[in-house]
Amino acid sequence: MISAAVKKAEVAGAASLLLAAAAIVFLLVGPVYQTSGVGCSSSGSCVTSGGTESLRWSGILLVPLIAAGIVVAGSEMNRWSKLSLPVTGLGCLGLAGVTFLGLFSIGIFLLPADVAAGLALLWIQQTRASA
Repeated sequence: MISAAVKKAEVAGAASLLLAAAAIVFLLVGPVYQTSGVGCSSSGSCVTSGGTESLRWSGILLVPLIAAGIVVAGSEMNRWSKLSLPVTGLGCLGLAGVTFLGLFSIGIFLLPADVAAGLALLWIQQTRASA
């Protein structure tokens, strides 16, 4: 029988992955950056333009997805392995690192995924303490 803490850890791990994926999708399609430009012709007239732009795809966007995937893997192995706590902790560390490095930019969008990963780690730790 699956304990309540194990089930909570699995749900929190899955939520972390879904929240990280949702943040990446938002960054790719949502208006994230403001743009502006000025174009002047040789006749002396100038045109100012402005708008918003979404983030372009970059390989670095895989890092939070991989980190959240490691959290899921750690929470799924909770029933069978003592490695679940270090694996989940590694995923949490990866998410926290990306969030910290992008704190004043896109990192704040990953905070909900960090919280879910932290909860998964906490519930796995509770399961280990009660075993």
